[in-house]
Amino acid sequence: MSGGVGSRFWPVSRKTKPKQFLPLATSRSLLRDTFERVLPFVPAERVYVVTGTKYTDLVTSELPELPIDNVLSEPVGKNTAPCIGYASEVISRIDRDAVLVILPADHFVKDSERFRQVISRACDYAHETKSILTIGIEPDRPETGYGYIRATEAVTTTSGKTALRVEAFLEKPDRETAESFVESGSYYWNAGIFVSPVGVMLDSIASFLPDMHDKLSKLARELGTSGERDALDVFYKNVESISIDYGVMEKAKDIYMIRGDYGWSDLGSWYSVHELGDKDEDGNTVQRGELLSLGSKGCYVDAEGRFVVMIDVEDLVAVCTDQAVLICRKDRTQKVKEAVEILEREHRIELL
Repeated sequence: MSGGVGSRFWPVSRKTKPKQFLPLATSRSLLRDTFERVLPFVPAERVYVVTGTKYTDLVTSELPELPIDNVLSEPVGKNTAPCIGYASEVISRIDRDAVLVILPADHFVKDSERFRQVISRACDYAHETKSILTIGIEPDRPETGYGYIRATEAVTTTSGKTALRVEAFLEKPDRETAESFVESGSYYWNAGIFVSPVGVMLDSIASFLPDMHDKLSKLARELGTSGERDALDVFYKNVESISIDYGVMEKAKDIYMIRGDYGWSDLGSWYSVHELGDKDEDGNTVQRGELLSLGSKGCYVDAEGRFVVMIDVEDLVAVCTDQAVLICRKDRTQKVKEAVEILEREHRIELL
């Protein structure tokens, strides 16, 4: 899934080149990192990228190995349920029993080999039980920016494969609730990763989002024909905008979870990029620039080659482009999205 705009990474992430196409965690783009992470166990011809129509060229530039027909273009973003439904219908035409691995394109994974082991376990469990699995990340802090999964009961198949039964998906909590989640040991961060036989995913959409399923069925009849593009436009114009979590996962029974112990970050803000970055002795991280620090600690700088001086400040983010400068406290980087919303209301298109 590669259609987001990454507004929390403004002013570097813009509508013309959003977060997933930027090298925020390594020297490669997040999309490229995600693609290379799966290649050892899924060949390029079986990888599909769902993105916005205006980003198709960016995807093909980042992933030249990908068959052009594997880039699925959404005329407009309508959240994750339509995205997953569309991809599921495309893949269902090839193999309705295929196991889908649904990944956001903008996550960081520290241990790629361990990631593949976890995903392979999830695929085996999903295939044997004909069920949907998700990946839960054991929390190391009371994070209020993530959704949570509650799971305690271990369920073992006849062949000996084990996963936890999901009891609930929970929205982003307040600080006190997040602290209680961490203390209980029964809650995991929701990484937004799902593994499912494609037929099971489509049947679940039919059960819990019947109107969307009807529209998907009409779209499916046009896939691979001259009417496909028009059918896509009609589908996305009329389909409900809803997440797969809210539309399906929170309502479905027999959802299972496997722990994702491979070093994970959703890279949701400049704060998370600073946490992953190399730091000097004062905890400062510099990306694409040069910093002269006089008594400054715990700061993040992305200055696109400029020279920056910071004097006696702590825990600040400074991000500079040709058109804009962002300065904020490191623990307030989630509010960057609010600034972008103001710019949108004021029609500051040149800054978006």
